[in-house]
Amino acid sequence: MTATRVVTTPYGRLVRGPLSFDDVEELELAAETPEQRRTAAARLVAWSEEPHPEDDAEVTPAMLLAHAGELLTTVGDHEAALDLYRRAAAAEGDVVPDVRCHLHHGL
Repeated sequence: MTATRVVTTPYGRLVRGPLSFDDVEELELAAETPEQRRTAAARLVAWSEEPHPEDDAEVTPAMLLAHAGELLTTVGDHEAALDLYRRAAAAEGDVVPDVRCHLHHGL
């Protein structure tokens, strides 16, 4: 998984490597227990807050937040999932299906 690679910039700042859709899917599929799903959701949120210019086109902050919300929904944390869906609706990028579908379903 390339997403776990961390690079040091010339200014000494650590940044994550670029993400592919496969990286996101691999993280989600590896999360089997409720605790692992919460941890994976937190990682997706962190990634959404630090976009990389070389991320795959479909890996947007909105998509990452929506996928994090889906993971929290699977463990019954509906309020936190709704918060992430709201954030995804305001974030950069598209989500398929439209994130408003997730919001509607969650309400």
